[in-house]
Amino acid sequence: NEGLEIVLNGRKFVLPLVNVGSVESPAMIAYFDPSSDSELEEAGAQELANQFIALGGECFVGISSSKSEPMFLRAVEIVEERLERKVESMIVHRGPESEFSGSEYEGGKPIKITPITRGDKYIALSKGEIERLKEWAIKGLSIVIGDDVVSTSATVNGLRDAITRAIGNHPVI
Repeated sequence: NEGLEIVLNGRKFVLPLVNVGSVESPAMIAYFDPSSDSELEEAGAQELANQFIALGGECFVGISSSKSEPMFLRAVEIVEERLERKVESMIVHRGPESEFSGSEYEGGKPIKITPITRGDKYIALSKGEIERLKEWAIKGLSIVIGDDVVSTSATVNGLRDAITRAIGNHPVI
C-alpha cells in the first residue's frame, strides 16, 4: 500500500497518494480524508483542538468541506470540554462563484482561491457571518482559522482576506 505515513496526535496513519496532475504530468499528493476513517477523524480533531488551544484562540473559523467539516465540529467540542466553556465558531462556505450572487452575501466580490486538489473556488462571508465576526472583534476575541490541510495556503489566505475585508485589521491567526 503506497502512501505517506503520518503521525497525528500520537497515532500512525497512511495517507493514500493521489495524482492531482495529469497522466502526462503527474503531481502526487498525500490525500487527507478524515471522513474515510473515524479514528483518523478523531485524531485530526484532537490535533486541531491542540493547536487552537496552543494559539490561545477564543473563536474558531473553518471552511466548508464535506470531508472535514465533522472533524472541525468535533475539534470545537473537544476545545469546549478541555476549557470548560463555550467556544464561538463558524464554518464559512466555499464554492463556485455563482453560489455567492444572492443578497445574503455582501462586502464585494467573492475571493478566488485555487486549492491544489481541484479547480478554482470562491469564499465570501454572509451578512450574518460578518456581523458575528464584528461582534467578536469588538469584544477583542482572538480569531483562529482552522483548516484540515495546508499545502499552498490558498484556502487559509483567502479566508483571512475575507475576514480582514469584513472587520479590518483585527488579528486573525
